[in-house]
Amino acid sequence: MISVVCCTSGTRSSLGQMLDSLGRCRSSLEEIQLVIVENSDSRSLSLEKLGHPDYRWHLTLVHEPRSGLGHARNAGVRAALGGLIAFLDDDVIVRPTWLAGLSAAAKSFPQAGGFGGPVVAYWPGAKPDWFTQQGSSRMHGGGSITSHSLGTRARPYSNRDQPPIGCNMAFRRQVFRDVGLFRPELGMSGDRLVYGDDTDLCRRVRASGRSLRYVPDMRVVHPVRVHKISRAYFRRSYFALGRYLGREQILGQRSRERANRFGQLRCVISAVNRSAQLALDAATLPRGSSRFGHECEILLEVGRIFGLADSRRLGPIDHLHT
Repeated sequence: MISVVCCTSGTRSSLGQMLDSLGRCRSSLEEIQLVIVENSDSRSLSLEKLGHPDYRWHLTLVHEPRSGLGHARNAGVRAALGGLIAFLDDDVIVRPTWLAGLSAAAKSFPQAGGFGGPVVAYWPGAKPDWFTQQGSSRMHGGGSITSHSLGTRARPYSNRDQPPIGCNMAFRRQVFRDVGLFRPELGMSGDRLVYGDDTDLCRRVRASGRSLRYVPDMRVVHPVRVHKISRAYFRRSYFALGRYLGREQILGQRSRERANRFGQLRCVISAVNRSAQLALDAATLPRGSSRFGHECEILLEVGRIFGLADSRRLGPIDHLHT
């Protein structure tokens, strides 16, 4: 059985579109459990609202009142019955090959601990002029734009690759017993921008000796939300992304047993130097999109410094016991 976990606030109309696209997936696998986790103070969803005669799955509805994507994902893992647990955002559109591709990869590579696939960002309209895509100030979108691709060929993730991302990933159930669940303090919570709970889990999976596999058929489309297409949101997003990158630097060193105060200090000095250089470069540019790109990169480096400083405040990791 494959369990598919989808966390939602219960207010998005996109949830129905995601369920419809998942229902159109082609697969010979009959046993599918869909776990919908409603992450809100009150209950607004019901099995009757979510049911559909064309859906071929066991439906489980879970209520998680503690705010935060990490808490919601962990509640979904605990409610999952399958040996393979997948995660989808409530606003993605799943391509018809998604389920069959995941099932085939899991069977072909039993030693792999996790799987990820392409995420295509869909813009609802024209991209703003300040979103620079050329030159030295080319913007990658920070955490505002969710996209992921390693090409069209199935292969293992290398250490240099961006690992699977939260809106489209899957892990074996045993992984959560061995390396633990998601860290809630690293996940989004309401309007608080925090990144890294998915990457943190992927790092722990690799540290356990398991591989991660890229599956091109696990393709989803992720819309760019209108409220994220603003300079203010991009500034917040770049800072939050930098904070995640700094925190991940220290956690990665820790997993390799090389972390020390001098190493952390070198990382801080490098981020400060990078920020200073970007500020000097931006001062020579005319006002406009190119300058905004440099401004965002400066915020990313400042966020990295904060991440390097607060990485030691993370709590213990809970494990799955069933």
